[in-house]
Amino acid sequence: MIASQQRNQDGTYGPTKKGKLYLPKPDHRTNSRNNQKSKWLINENQELSIFEIAENPEKELFCNENNCYFALVDNAAQIIGTKNERLAKFPSPQNKSDAWHGYPVTCHENHNSPSDDLLDIMVDQSIITRTTRKRIEKKKI
Repeated sequence: MIASQQRNQDGTYGPTKKGKLYLPKPDHRTNSRNNQKSKWLINENQELSIFEIAENPEKELFCNENNCYFALVDNAAQIIGTKNERLAKFPSPQNKSDAWHGYPVTCHENHNSPSDDLLDIMVDQSIITRTTRKRIEKKKI
């Protein structure tokens, strides 16, 4: 869990239980004029909560194939992005000392979809149902 919902002086939140810092990016907010980036429909605190779901030490949702965390809410029932995205992606920062950030994605491209191994973990840990897994595999989420 992120120790504080208050921003640090550098604009980050954290550290998390795993020692990570998180930086919400303005170009992924609904008021951004950058139309090339996906945008969160949810507020920053909800964004932080989804990051906490992804990097939970007991149920870590890291995808080695794509070098990122993935997370979703309520078996992908909650829409989190402005284009009906239900899945969040948190790519590993280039430098270990950099803060993490994330954005909503759809599974239409392989680099925005959890690997089969991660989907197995998500089903085994009851994060998603087998039906939701199939929807992800068929690129419907």
